[in-house]
Amino acid sequence: MKLSRIVVSALVLGSLGNHALAQEDDSNVYVGAGLSSLALDDDRIAAYSTRSPSHTPKLFNLSVGYQFNSAWSADLTVGTDMDYERGVDRISVNAYRFFGTNWRPFVSAGFSSVDTETSVPESTESLQAGIGVSKDFTRNLEMRVGWQHFYAFDDEGHNDDEYSIALNWHFRKPLPPPAAAPEPAPVAAPAPAPAPEPAPVEKVVVDTFELLVQFEFDHFNVRSIYRPQMEEIAQIMKDYPDSDLTIEGHTCTIGPEEYNQTLSENRANAVRDIFINELGIDPSRISAQGFGESVPVADNGTREGREANRRALGVLRRPRVVTE
Repeated sequence: MKLSRIVVSALVLGSLGNHALAQEDDSNVYVGAGLSSLALDDDRIAAYSTRSPSHTPKLFNLSVGYQFNSAWSADLTVGTDMDYERGVDRISVNAYRFFGTNWRPFVSAGFSSVDTETSVPESTESLQAGIGVSKDFTRNLEMRVGWQHFYAFDDEGHNDDEYSIALNWHFRKPLPPPAAAPEPAPVAAPAPAPAPEPAPVEKVVVDTFELLVQFEFDHFNVRSIYRPQMEEIAQIMKDYPDSDLTIEGHTCTIGPEEYNQTLSENRANAVRDIFINELGIDPSRISAQGFGESVPVADNGTREGREANRRALGVLRRPRVVTE
């Protein structure tokens, strides 16, 4: 009878184990093995007290159960007397309610059938209830320690007690691998900083103004028609103290070369003297030089050309700073 119950339990375990592997939640089938001390009611066996620790049947138990969730489970347990002295076999069904998360207290209740070869009656059915504590060592390995009180449905109303310890192996699915961290959303590259504006560069530019004075043949006096231009040049020189004026005197080719050289110098100095004596310009800012007939600007073989060559040319250079 003991062997047949163990075989039946193994078959039940196999079918429930296959069912558990198909589950998609954390509910699971578990199997267990343990030891218990069954303190039978003294009235069961007349020969000795089965409440005495030395005479209580010591059972080896095999269990198969189902963990519905973290709070509830149920199992079927088959136990047999290891020393066969009392010939005790027991089958029980229990439900458990757990509390907490680490060392988890629980309460239990269920139904059992006990066969005792040396007691009267040999077979009794009982309701049982108890308390205990559970501890998960790993995700799969659990230990339970508990006590249950049994009340028999026989004419005598026997009361038994059992102290038990068991290790259970839960067929839980492996935990899924941790979800990969989402790839960070692409971040638009910051717009390149605008190129710095080039530092302003200061440089000096020179503005040039020209004054042209024409002379009659063999004369070096400055005619009044050139006065407005000379006054304009003088005002620029006053506004820009760094400016300077260069005056060149020239002649045509009529007459000796040495005479024409002197005449060209007189023409340049005549213009210079007006700037100094009449227009108030510092002499150090004006230079005058004669070139005689050596730098013609027109053909001396014609009347018009000779008139063009009889001249004084003033060149004003006005330096100023500009920023680029």
